[in-house]
Amino acid sequence: GFSDMMNAKVKELGLSNSHFVNPHGLHSDDHYTSAYDMAVITREAQKYPEFNKIVSSVTYKKARQIFVRSSVHGLIPIAS
Repeated sequence: GFSDMMNAKVKELGLSNSHFVNPHGLHSDDHYTSAYDMAVITREAQKYPEFNKIVSSVTYKKARQIFVRSSVHGLIPIAS
């Protein structure tokens, strides 16, 4: 599945302090990464224009709802 592809990619990048068991990042004892590995993964992701567009967005619209991004609380609905 997707987690297997994520693990293959970190191996391809030469990273050894990451192991993914789900695509959403919710807790699992076998799901971990290091700050260094996340920095390398982010640098790799920044090669893709769509990734940069998504992470630089301040708002997100979904089915008549508008969300604003908060550094503390994540996405917060502000209108429906």
